[in-house]
Amino acid sequence: MKPRWIPFMVLGCGLMLSARAADLAAGWQALADYRPEQALRIFDRETASADAAVARAARFGRGVALLAKQPVGAAQLEEARGIFEELAGSGGDDPAQGARFFLARIAQHHQPQADEALAAKHFRQLIAEHPDSGWAQAALSRLALLELYVLNHATPAAERVTET
Repeated sequence: MKPRWIPFMVLGCGLMLSARAADLAAGWQALADYRPEQALRIFDRETASADAAVARAARFGRGVALLAKQPVGAAQLEEARGIFEELAGSGGDDPAQGARFFLARIAQHHQPQADEALAAKHFRQLIAEHPDSGWAQAALSRLALLELYVLNHATPAAERVTET
């Protein structure tokens, strides 16, 4: 005979997960509304979650929010890079893929001196490892622009287009 409290426990766990997902969604909404400080507070609360997937998603959100909070200082940039390196190197889930994408974006746009070759390397790795993901699809156009307009200027444009 099953204990009668099990369905209530399962329902309660489902509600807790839904609440956590709602909190993470509120963090992303805050970012979309140009409120990175609020997003950081939301994501920081969730980084301590006992649910590893929620904690990873919250760490990813924190990294993105750090890049959105202006002005982006050197310490902020290094913290975001550290978060993304840890996530990208520890799995193939959505936060890991997003982290790889943002490592490329940091190399291309957020550093004092752009490193387009490093950005292209991150984009290529993301595309090779997860070709069907949304992150890889977003990386394709960015890599193509790097290949066409920034890298390989010694190669004629027609050949660069064919290679991309």
